[in-house]
Amino acid sequence: MAPLVGYFVLVFTITWGVGAVCLFAPKVAKSIAPGPALTNPLFYVAVYAPTIAALILTAYFGGGIGLRKLLARLIPWRAGLRWYLAILVGFPLVGLLAAGWRGCLAPLRVMFPTGRTLLRIDPGTGDRSGPLGEELGWRGFALPECWSAGHHLPQV
Repeated sequence: MAPLVGYFVLVFTITWGVGAVCLFAPKVAKSIAPGPALTNPLFYVAVYAPTIAALILTAYFGGGIGLRKLLARLIPWRAGLRWYLAILVGFPLVGLLAAGWRGCLAPLRVMFPTGRTLLRIDPGTGDRSGPLGEELGWRGFALPECWSAGHHLPQV
């Protein structure tokens, strides 16, 4: 079986399998973790299905060397320090400014322990947004496999 076909089959099997459990057996899904859907581990399994599939198939087809190459793409050290600062400081700052502008600073909590004001960001905020669950799978595994197999994107 070609790695790219295996990737698509595994990603959709995991994602749709979790979706089927949630749709057709909601009591099973709620028994895993009662409460909102975003706190259920099944949600994270479905969201991270592309990354899970990429890790499984890379280990199968490429072994330890393939895994090291795939994971090395997560940290491209070729960028300068100013770009890391822009991402690590600028991105959260822009997000907070946008939330403040919209008047919905829900991720922020103000607590008053011993009379002092402490501002903290809810740790659950960062792990629920963005493409982190998919990026390693689609761009790290599927796209390079597509190019190596000779399937080129059409010219626009």
